[in-house]
Amino acid sequence: MYQYQTLEHTSYEQIAECFRAAFSDYYFSADLSAAQLQKRLEMSGVDLAQSYGAFQNGRLVGFLFNTRSVYNGQNAVFDAGTGVVPEHRGKQVFTRLFQFAEQQLARQNVQAYYLEVLQQNRRAIRLYQRLGFSTRREYVVFKGDGQAAQTLPFPVQEQEFSQFEVPAANCRCVDPCFEHTTPVLKRTPQLYRVWYRQAQDGIAAFCVFEQESGAVVQMGYRDLSALGQIFQDLVSKFPAVIVKNVDTSYPEVLELLRSLRFQEVARQYEMSRELQA
Repeated sequence: MYQYQTLEHTSYEQIAECFRAAFSDYYFSADLSAAQLQKRLEMSGVDLAQSYGAFQNGRLVGFLFNTRSVYNGQNAVFDAGTGVVPEHRGKQVFTRLFQFAEQQLARQNVQAYYLEVLQQNRRAIRLYQRLGFSTRREYVVFKGDGQAAQTLPFPVQEQEFSQFEVPAANCRCVDPCFEHTTPVLKRTPQLYRVWYRQAQDGIAAFCVFEQESGAVVQMGYRDLSALGQIFQDLVSKFPAVIVKNVDTSYPEVLELLRSLRFQEVARQYEMSRELQA
């Protein structure tokens, strides 16, 4: 028998233990300590009061980490992490956990649920489709290293994220994923920095990135070459730079990254479904 409830009173030690077990056979390593997992969830804007777990005899065996924000004009939540401990799979744990979460969130006027899934994870995609999710967007994740580094004649300029305003005019801003929208990033603004190149008539390009790792979470440009110069400067300062979730509807940015020897490391789908009260 499983019990389903929010995670707001569950310790990060217990959550991390379940997280490590659930991802022990995943495509990428997820061996995080309680403190590391807590930081990752805070960066994603996860609210444990609106996240849910499946428990058996007091032990956490499955989880849904949720971030809530306004997205595409709706009150929505984003699944920032889902997992079930291997020995509890095949027992409808995730399906019932999602159904429980849906009921709770719909009562709080949440209109839509979003998630991301690796394209090679066909089993998960089929499960989400059975639950009523459909694909909305496709993302590519890139990784760059010193191969793309180049000494630039003019350094980029830097600003704190909390003080930066995205250029409103003549700037092609790459539409970020749910987790990287400005309202979510502003919950922990101290974790991000902005690098930009200035032109005579305004900002030519900018990148918002995690200041510890250099991972790029937002970008925009008027001059594509200026954006490339920022990427090159980032990989000259950090050992490896991840460019997260570039929407495939921006082929010029994909081609720019490839031309700079960034390697494609993953492809994901964004999927969503409406919630029913």
